[in-house]
Amino acid sequence: MKKQQRLLALFALFSLLTLALPTLAMTSEERKAYLEKLVQTLPQVPSFDTWLERTRELPPDFDVLPKINSLPDPLRFVNGRTVKNAEDWKARRAEIFALEQKYDVGTFPPKPKLANVVVLSENSTNGQITRKVKIT
Repeated sequence: MKKQQRLLALFALFSLLTLALPTLAMTSEERKAYLEKLVQTLPQVPSFDTWLERTRELPPDFDVLPKINSLPDPLRFVNGRTVKNAEDWKARRAEIFALEQKYDVGTFPPKPKLANVVVLSENSTNGQITRKVKIT
């Protein structure tokens, strides 16, 4: 009987914590104070400073965002449609790649256009070739 009471008490405590933890997020006053401290602490970054002047807002309060602990279904598009054939999969792969670029790795700059490459010197040692070049 005591074991059941302990389990019930633990379940009640867990339920209470589940309901109470989202309310521990920062208030608007705490967010403003945090923003002021953040501006004093961080080095000057022109892009961040421009964004900050425009919005006067912190990034989202991540404590109040919903928690999703599993990966999304790779066979389901962002709009909810499912992959049904090879053509759909090609489109879904492109969508996954675009999301990866947007949220994780970023985009690569375009390949530079090289007008002229001149080999200044070339050295071959131990099966390796070292070239000094001038790129314009």
